[in-house]
Amino acid sequence: MSQPGEWPPQPGLHLAEWSCELLGTALLLLEGLSAVCLDFGPHSSLRGLMSSFRLLLTGLLFAGTGSLLAISPLGRRSGAHLNPVVTLAFWLSARCTRMTSLATSARSCWARSWARLLSPGSGLVIGSPT
Repeated sequence: MSQPGEWPPQPGLHLAEWSCELLGTALLLLEGLSAVCLDFGPHSSLRGLMSSFRLLLTGLLFAGTGSLLAISPLGRRSGAHLNPVVTLAFWLSARCTRMTSLATSARSCWARSWARLLSPGSGLVIGSPT
């Protein structure tokens, strides 16, 4: 049940919210995978640096992007659920409908697939190591 002052879950299709969620997740994962490739890829110019510094840099890039996406119009519209378990918890606590929960989880899987395909380590984008 919703708490006092909260909006109850709204039935129906929420294409704008789901599209924002899809794009936000894809951008976050694309940046995260790109940061890992930049810092730890076989052709990385950062390979000469200490591993702990490269781990810190990867974490800062990933966390910074996640924070910026969460406060951006995309994150505000979608709710910025990176992990489908967050959506499951919202559904179990009656804060979203079953349709929203299923659509958001499916979108998350789709966004992760596209982010992986477009990351520099996949070999499918310009600038990837050959």
